[in-house]
Amino acid sequence: MHNETLKRIEELIRKGAGKAAQAELKAISQGKPPREVLSALASQARRAGMPELGVRLLNPIVRPPPRSPKRATDAEIVEYAGCLIRVGASNEALKLLQNIDARKNPQAFLYRSHGLFTQWRSIEAVPALQCYLKEVRGDEYQRIVGQVNLAAALLDGRYLKDTEEILEVTRKQALEKGYTLLFANCLELSAQVALLQKKWRPAEKFINEAASLLKDQGAVDELFVLKWRAVLALMKRPGKRELKDLNRVRKIALRAGHWETLRECDLFQACATGNEKLLLHVYFGTPFESYRKRIFLEFSRPLTVPESYLWQLGPKAGGKHWEPYGKERKLKPGQLLFRTLSALTSDFYRPQRMGALHALIYPEEFFNPISSPMRVHQAVRRLRVWFRQKRVPLEIEERSGSYYLSSAAGCGVLLPRHLPAESLLDARLKILRWKWGEEFFSAAHAQKVLKTSSRTTLRLLQAAVEDGQIARFGASSACRYRFPPARE
Repeated sequence: MHNETLKRIEELIRKGAGKAAQAELKAISQGKPPREVLSALASQARRAGMPELGVRLLNPIVRPPPRSPKRATDAEIVEYAGCLIRVGASNEALKLLQNIDARKNPQAFLYRSHGLFTQWRSIEAVPALQCYLKEVRGDEYQRIVGQVNLAAALLDGRYLKDTEEILEVTRKQALEKGYTLLFANCLELSAQVALLQKKWRPAEKFINEAASLLKDQGAVDELFVLKWRAVLALMKRPGKRELKDLNRVRKIALRAGHWETLRECDLFQACATGNEKLLLHVYFGTPFESYRKRIFLEFSRPLTVPESYLWQLGPKAGGKHWEPYGKERKLKPGQLLFRTLSALTSDFYRPQRMGALHALIYPEEFFNPISSPMRVHQAVRRLRVWFRQKRVPLEIEERSGSYYLSSAAGCGVLLPRHLPAESLLDARLKILRWKWGEEFFSAAHAQKVLKTSSRTTLRLLQAAVEDGQIARFGASSACRYRFPPARE
């Protein structure tokens, strides 16, 4: 029975019927599906836009409690990593995939590329995708998936001729097999290639073809069509009408929660109009170094990047200017509130998803679908309290499980090009974590390893306890300390 359901869901996904697939997945997951189908279910949940479900299904197997007899198979680890990437925990996923024999589990190659894509390191994904294509020759659908991903990676690296050659073949294959969504993906990528080559008529042809295919597939897919139509018009002749069309795309993207479209709209507008101020907003508002390098390649003239940037939130008139990382900063580098604020100020466009926010606040810990959200909520709550106490006119908003900064009164946040280095406290805590991991240790043990005085050691441990980085058990001479388990 489960196999029939899985087959039906797979057909829905391949046809692009995402909502119907989601409904089937919700129904089957409400019971207790057997372990042998969990990997397939997680894969389908990820592809249908429900990666949280995949994480929840596989986490007890991949990250079992201590002394559990459960041992995850490579296939289960691979699918778990794929779902982690979609919830924002890309670094953890990439580490998991390093230990997989990808030639026996080719999806590891594909998911590695997905993890790199989320960090705008697309060109680094090319070798993994080439290996993936060698291993899945017998599976026509997966081969086409790999070719589309390879084309996207090469396009991002601006290898336009190679991208064009791959897409010419892949379009035909996807069309012949009736893989509607993959064919539409090919058309969209082909339009981008033509745009970058300033071949306006082919670009318009590809966009129109994609529009006819995607008109009934959902708001996000239709958004791509509107986006490339607006970009095409702007690149051909930047004017008020074209900017109005691009602003319309921004509004739709904002409602749909498609944040990378907002980033791309700003980049294309800045490059088409020579707007350095907008380009600096994109630069400082993007945490990905490879994307920042792309900005310099796209802009037609040299760009001077200042050492700091004022990010304006809310209304500008009468707003307060705040410098959280300056000489008079109240937040200590490396500590919990500092890490939480730096995570929320790292990206102006994309609200931080739960997995990404957890990875930024607790970089040495694994993501757990139950305990990790609770810890993130606590960190966010503490920063909100701190804002109120210090009268900082900022709010932390939540939308569909993601967090972002806002300001009703208006506030300009002065951000440095490079954040201050971690504090001495955090450097010393890293030494202690390396030494003891999750084992209990005493103040005397810490003093011996750190080679600090008794008073300094106790002060350090007290600060770490108050910051929530370690836990204290017992009192007086029997007092012991312990780092939170990495699997929380």
